[in-house]
Amino acid sequence: MVTSYSNYLKVVFSPEDLCEMSDAILRSNCFTVQHFHYESKRRRDNDSGIDIHAEESTLMDITIRINEPDCGKQLLEHMQDSEQHSYALLFNATFKPTGRLDDYDDALMATGYIINIEEVFETAQQNGQQEQMLMHIHLLLNTITFVGMDNNLVFNV
Repeated sequence: MVTSYSNYLKVVFSPEDLCEMSDAILRSNCFTVQHFHYESKRRRDNDSGIDIHAEESTLMDITIRINEPDCGKQLLEHMQDSEQHSYALLFNATFKPTGRLDDYDDALMATGYIINIEEVFETAQQNGQQEQMLMHIHLLLNTITFVGMDNNLVFNV
């Protein structure tokens, strides 16, 4: 399995709530995001211009790289318990030498239910290793919160 981390990761995924425990997020619990996608549909009331939240659910698709097979166990447990959880996507995150989260440029907090996980094994020559594992996570969103540096709330979707 791939065990090396990049010194400068563009986007990392953490199965923890950034707003409640940003100091407790460990680098070893974060995953490198290969791809993520969601569509935000909003409607406005034509008379007042006030936002009306969409009546239909929104799905977020996230593809992460797993370093070892046991690393994704917590996500599989979240899917099985059918409860709402919070997940953080951290942009340009840096970590302290102790492995704890130090800083990030922006973050996206997604709260919802994992409805499906697909595991994919790719055979690729990388750092002398033969195989890497990807997880495709399908998340039924309840809320999306954009967070700036130092947990400054930007807005909810």
